[in-house]
Amino acid sequence: MNKFLGFLVASLFFCVAMQTVSAKADCRDIQDTADSVHHLANVLERTDVRDLSRKDIKSLEDVIVELQRLANAENNAKLDRAAGKLRNAFEAENKNAFVDALDDIVDELDRILDNEC
Repeated sequence: MNKFLGFLVASLFFCVAMQTVSAKADCRDIQDTADSVHHLANVLERTDVRDLSRKDIKSLEDVIVELQRLANAENNAKLDRAAGKLRNAFEAENKNAFVDALDDIVDELDRILDNEC
């Protein structure tokens, strides 16, 4: 009975470990998200938050959702907070806070790419 229980516990730990590994985002996803963030930063250099086109607003919303998904997959609270800051800055139409949030996101995505890819 003890061997069976030990085997069961070991199997459970293995399954949880494999699920954690598979839940991590792959490097292509991370790089695609980083590219989208860089695109938004470039757009913002040319315009104010209030003047973003519908297409850029949709892109921003998609990027925020992807950042939150990535933060969850990576179990990365810093990236999750930065995505929240980005959303809040956009809703407040605060360009300085928006740029600060983008900087935080770029730094964290670069760190993830450097460490994992």
